[in-house]
Amino acid sequence: MICNLLTIDSTPFFAADAQMLIKDPTGILNRWAEHFNSVLNRVSTISDEAIDQLPQRPIHDELDDALTVAETIKAVKQLSSGKAAGTDGIPAVLASKLQSNSRSCLMLSG
Repeated sequence: MICNLLTIDSTPFFAADAQMLIKDPTGILNRWAEHFNSVLNRVSTISDEAIDQLPQRPIHDELDDALTVAETIKAVKQLSSGKAAGTDGIPAVLASKLQSNSRSCLMLSG
């Protein structure tokens, strides 16, 4: 969990009917869940005919290809130092300091 949402000083939140003020942390989390459920889980009102009229873009199958060593080196050089490590746990500053022959090892860690 990134942060503790169940702290004692949670900001009150109005119920869906805007009549009741929810103050308890569990109630606030449940209200957020209710809110996002109503916003994100709606039935689509867009017709299939409208979708079919949208201009189609070409499919770029080459984007599915594995990265080359040169592409990896270029990407590592563009990393900003001082940022959090990625999902591989390798900080950008470490990746950028590796010798070029060691950078190809990064491709094997995934």
